[in-house]
Amino acid sequence: FIRTHLMTVEGRKAPIQVLLPPIREDVRQLAAAAVPSPVLPHLRPYLTCCVRLSPEKEPERFVALVQQLAARGVLAQHKLTPFLVAASNTTFADGIR
Repeated sequence: FIRTHLMTVEGRKAPIQVLLPPIREDVRQLAAAAVPSPVLPHLRPYLTCCVRLSPEKEPERFVALVQQLAARGVLAQHKLTPFLVAASNTTFADGIR
């Protein structure tokens, strides 16, 4: 779909461009201060999900993934810490947290 419908502009090939979302300063500082794993210093220690906690974003998929990875020992094996970055003050958000 992307190649057929989005990679062309007026008959010419157009590269896919990614616009990264802005990061709040407090979140950027947390990321900058993170201490890498001494065992795997080249890898990032967090498995991160950054979404608004609302039904249409389906954050429960991340929660289910983390539960499965933890049950299989994958998080411990790779020294990964789940990190859910989200903002919302709703009943739905409270249920995810």
